[in-house]
Parts: sequence; structure tokens; C-alpha cells
Amino acid sequence: ALYNSAIYTTYFLAIATTNQLAPVLGRKNYADLRKLTSHLIGLSIVFGSLITFVMFTFGNYFIGRMVGSLAFVKGSETIIPLATKYVRIRAAVAPFSVVGFVAESFCLTILDTKTPALAVLVASVVNIVGDLILAPKCGIQGAAIATALASVSFGLILVNKVRKTTSEWKKIEERQQKECKEEEMKKE
Repeated sequence: ALYNSAIYTTYFLAIATTNQLAPVLGRKNYADLRKLTSHLIGLSIVFGSLITFVMFTFGNYFIGRMVGSLAFVKGSETIIPLATKYVRIRAAVAPFSVVGFVAESFCLTILDTKTPALAVLVASVVNIVGDLILAPKCGIQGAAIATALASVSFGLILVNKVRKTTSEWKKIEERQQKECKEEEMKKE
């Protein structure tokens, strides 16, 4: 719950992605689209890294506070170290998770629903197969590793789409600039 709650606090970046990109996309200002996309991806990396830092630095404390009410339950002393390991494994890939949210919103803004659907499918398969292979061998840490790998695969698929689209936008922008220069030369 701790890690997921921290990640959900960054979901505003995904909403901001849609709100920021949609009007600029409507104007077909490809230079601004590329710049804005770069800024949004950069912010998502910063926020994801911040979550990683907080979870590694203070995760044990937060988990201890959350589990504190279970102090009377037999075996609760083993929960904190296990939960801390789980949170740290998941937090190690927090930048991928946050970038994935932003990249998914990017795709939806450009009306691409196939790439996010593919990313979810691949991440689901990675998570299920990873759980089946790693959980029996590594326990809760194996489940965390499987989920972390799923988050990375989700993020990478979507970032690849962002990269391809922004590269296309750059080519369109260069073509438009070339056409403008040719028009200016014709006028002279």
C-alpha cells in the first residue's frame, strides 16, 4: 500500500500530460509538442526518482508506523523487514512507473489506444510469468521483482512510442521549415 500510494500521488503528471499536449496538438505546433513532451517526461523521471529516494530512505520507518498496530500479532516482527524489501524492490523502478503513466497519457492524447493496450498486455504476462517463476523460489521478493519487471516493460514500450512519435514530429517540423524557406526564396 505504501509504494502504490506514493506512485498515485504522481498521477497528476499523467493528467497534466493530456491537458498540456491536447491544445498544442490541435495547433500542430510540433516544436512545442516535442519540447513539452520532453519536459513532462523529465518531470516524471524526477518525481519517480524522488519516490525511489523516499522509499529507500524512509520506507522502513513508514512501514513500521503502518504495521505498528499489529504489534500484538504473533510473527509481526517479521513483517517489517519483508515489507521493506518488497517496497524497495518496487521503488527501484519507480521512475519507470511514473514515466509509464505520462507516456500512456501521451499515447491516449495522440489517439493511440493500441500501444497502451499492448503495454498492459505485455506487463500482465511478464508479471504473471514472473510470479510463477520467482515467487516459489524467492517468496515475496520474487513477487516484487516480477511486478517491477512488469512496470519496466510497460514503461519501455510506451516510451518507445513517445520516442518514435517525437522523431516523426521533428521530421515534420524540419519539412515545414524547409517549405517556409523555399516560399520565402520564391517571393524574393
